[in-house]
Amino acid sequence: MNRNRTVFRATAVLGAAAVVIALAASLATRAADRVAGDERARAPGLVAAPVEPAAIGRVPEPKPLTLKEVPKPRCWSCPANNWERIDFELDLDHLAPLGDGSSNAALWLAGFAKTGDPPEPGRPYHVVQHEVGGTRKRGLAFDDPILAEAEAWVTQGTCRFYPDVWKLEGFATRIPNLLFALDVAKTWVLRGRQAEDRVAAVEDYRRAVRLGRLLYEEDATLIQHLVAIAIVRLGVEALHDEARAQGDVLTVAAAGTVLADVDAMRSRAAARVSRVTSVWEGVRTDFFGRLRMDATDEQVESALELVRKSKDPRFRFEALTTLRALLHYGSDEHAELARVALEEVAAESNAQLAEQARLALEQPFSDEELALLKLEAAD
Repeated sequence: MNRNRTVFRATAVLGAAAVVIALAASLATRAADRVAGDERARAPGLVAAPVEPAAIGRVPEPKPLTLKEVPKPRCWSCPANNWERIDFELDLDHLAPLGDGSSNAALWLAGFAKTGDPPEPGRPYHVVQHEVGGTRKRGLAFDDPILAEAEAWVTQGTCRFYPDVWKLEGFATRIPNLLFALDVAKTWVLRGRQAEDRVAAVEDYRRAVRLGRLLYEEDATLIQHLVAIAIVRLGVEALHDEARAQGDVLTVAAAGTVLADVDAMRSRAAARVSRVTSVWEGVRTDFFGRLRMDATDEQVESALELVRKSKDPRFRFEALTTLRALLHYGSDEHAELARVALEEVAAESNAQLAEQARLALEQPFSDEELALLKLEAAD
């Protein structure tokens, strides 16, 4: 499979975030971007910029930080932790607590979702280049009205795209304009680093962390999870540097644990999703143009283990996409294994996972999905 072709827009979204390898492995999200642009534009469910402004939200002060609250680093490589949730060890309320606004920040972010072919933002925004230490950094203008809107939306307590804005639809699952979210976070960090008012600078850094946390709260798609932790890193790294400059040892220690977790979380995510990526390397079309998945028993067992043992839904959604393809195009033995696993998930209490498993069992692949799969087979 040609990795250069399947990275889709990951390099644009996360060039500086160093998680392209994991995004390239995410079939459901990369395939969604190959859907014809005019179909995406006409499809129902795209939410334009909301008419109503964000609800008034209050952001509390960070929780008091003592040495007791600074966690011992997790042993990410220890076998006993293989299937634990991939999460931050530190309670991020000690650095940047979420607000209590009652609006769903996803409604605002969805207004910037890309449509068209080539993809263009649903709601335009203007990017400028900031001169920082002799280098140019991408972001919005510091006085951009959109940035002021964003400040209100990151005082909210909720950011939920699925199913409040879009449905999870396998290959066709829509994703927000995550490059826009990164641009907003980068702008706050740049503005803070150049500010004379260091109190205002810290508030900007915390805004970036809150934006990342809002995106992180939803555990549905791998790409959103990876962008979320990249954004958290941007803000926490700035808080770390500020605390070091001020001699705030406790905050330096707390922020340092978060930065270490980010690197480990990205690595663990890449390792987990590779369990389903390897299966797709066997996608091919036979002499008669029919789709086939030539996976080894070990590859199939690895994907089954992910869907059964992972405590993070985002990885299980990825695995369900793979099992659906195995059900229809794998060998008889692999198809049966996929069917049993899908039936298990369909009986679970997680409504979204159960629905996706039922759809995988009941719905044949559409002509459009087949075309996408054959593109993968041709790579």
